[in-house]
Amino acid sequence: MSETFDALAVVKQVLVKHLLRQQIERDLARLSQVPLLLARPLLPHLESVHAALLQAIGTHKRQLRQQGVRIVEQEKNSLEFRIAYVERGYRVQHCFLLATLQAESHLLLTAYLQGDRDV
Repeated sequence: MSETFDALAVVKQVLVKHLLRQQIERDLARLSQVPLLLARPLLPHLESVHAALLQAIGTHKRQLRQQGVRIVEQEKNSLEFRIAYVERGYRVQHCFLLATLQAESHLLLTAYLQGDRDV
């Protein structure tokens, strides 16, 4: 039985991982400037999560390209994230609550910090 490609799930994963990547970049910048005792052991963990996120985002984007899915519009405000993509000639639009995406990114960070790199 062949699996069908779920463009929405992959697009959502890209959004969640992108939000987490941005937050980690901001936190890394702050931690490197503040003289905290625990910052030194924490920085390598966050840097490795950041690298894993970049790799995962790249993999997801390749999957989208291979399936002919092209993101054509993104809009983020304080409450929501709107995204539009073209799949098989059709324009598809979705709106995600930013709080939901951020909650999923926190769960993802927890999984990464516990050593699960296959999420």
